Amino acid sequence: MAQKKSTSEQIKKARRWQLHLQKWRESGQTQVEYCRANNLGVKAFGYWLRKDRKTNNPAPLQLIPVTFNAQPQAHPVEKSPTGLYFNFSDRARIEIARDFDRETFSQILSVLARI
Repeated sequence: MAQKKSTSEQIKKARRWQLHLQKWRESGQTQVEYCRANNLGVKAFGYWLRKDRKTNNPAPLQLIPVTFNAQPQAHPVEKSPTGLYFNFSDRARIEIARDFDRETFSQILSVLARI
């Protein structure tokens, strides 16, 4: 019969995963990329990420108004089988893949809101 892990072992494991989640958020990598680079199981990573989100109960995602001073050229949005592309003349292009990470996208919107 398998023994239950001690509380101290469980705490160490939880801290280890918290550190990985923090490093992943700062890395700019997708979950899969981070897991491959750090020899972590993608399913285990997902489990700890969901657990972290439930525990920390983050505020729900909100839309942030974005104002642009320059008028975009004609055809600013292009659809593609892999996602959306927003072109703003020669100054900027935003690409959003179909399988985008919502948390990363939320962080991008926060940065854009400060500009």
